Amino acid sequence: MQLKPTVSIVIPSCNGLHHLKNCLPSLVRQEYQGKWEILVVDNASTDGTAAYLREQFPQIRVVANKINEGFAKANNQAASVAQGEYLALINNDMRAREDWLASLVDTCQKSGAVCVGGMILDWEGQNIDFAGAQLHCFGVAQQQGIEMSVQQLDGYAKMRPISFACGGNLLIRRDVFLEIGGFDEDYFAYAEDVDLGWRLWLCGYPVFLSPTAFTFHRRHSGSAFLDHSDRLYYNARNMLYTMYKNYSEENLNRFMSVGLLIKMQLGCNNVWKNGGAGGLAFENYFEIRAVRDFLLNIPLMRPKRQWIQSRRVWGDSMVLQYVDTSINPHFREMLHRDLDDMLEAGEQVGRMARERRRGDAPQNGTE
Repeated sequence: MQLKPTVSIVIPSCNGLHHLKNCLPSLVRQEYQGKWEILVVDNASTDGTAAYLREQFPQIRVVANKINEGFAKANNQAASVAQGEYLALINNDMRAREDWLASLVDTCQKSGAVCVGGMILDWEGQNIDFAGAQLHCFGVAQQQGIEMSVQQLDGYAKMRPISFACGGNLLIRRDVFLEIGGFDEDYFAYAEDVDLGWRLWLCGYPVFLSPTAFTFHRRHSGSAFLDHSDRLYYNARNMLYTMYKNYSEENLNRFMSVGLLIKMQLGCNNVWKNGGAGGLAFENYFEIRAVRDFLLNIPLMRPKRQWIQSRRVWGDSMVLQYVDTSINPHFREMLHRDLDDMLEAGEQVGRMARERRRGDAPQNGTE
């Protein structure tokens, strides 16, 4: 019988006291037989979080920030002081089933993977929020099964490789998390888990789905301090960062150029739908803002890209076999016909990658 590793459960929180009152009781009731601890990273909350933790959960370790450092940095801070061999990351607006932690560890041990993602349902447990990861080659990441009925869960609920694990419900070996740089703190929030998963694969570490590690989620309530346009902006900008840092030189221009054009076209459509430049405040043109800031920050991302590329063990084909390379007809209609050859090239790369790696992909977490 394998020994149970020590685990540090990490919860970033910013003015999330009302969420912690549901989240923390579900965590202290975990049935995990190994040793574990809970760390809360308090991102400058003003809602009484600090006092609540001191009074109700004195056993919980707290990292207190003077400002809101965001999701990525908060998790990195916790990782740097955690005592566990593994980090179990969970959002403050979630509650965990009693066997959640035990199921994550069990999947890690059975698959041999250093990182696994759990299943996420909505708060009532009626619909799926995350049952695997779907990544599009032009820079869109989605949760598989999202908003489907829980009755359709069987189609997704099996231990299998996925392109990334949701940052709100994942387990990762702490030494590997630190080795590959943790979350990119320049992301602030959103898509840092996609970037982490992509980086793990490139560095030779498969990511698996744990089909029995359930959490229940109040969607977006944990990031209520961001308005809707800012959430969309961070998602769009950070996916551009992710593509730029992780694609090989061979595929970077092929996919990056189309990804940029798609986002610019979406931004222009947004302007047109809202009556031109006078119809919508600039901060709501999130796609255009995302492209602008990505281009301005390429000098910031370039050393990160060089670091990742210097450490890659597997080629893009290992990642692309879990990536959607089909072309949404809506995208094709939006883009000029002269781009069709480039789009077809992207589809062809995806097909070739899947064919090349079909018999070589790790099925049990081994290389």
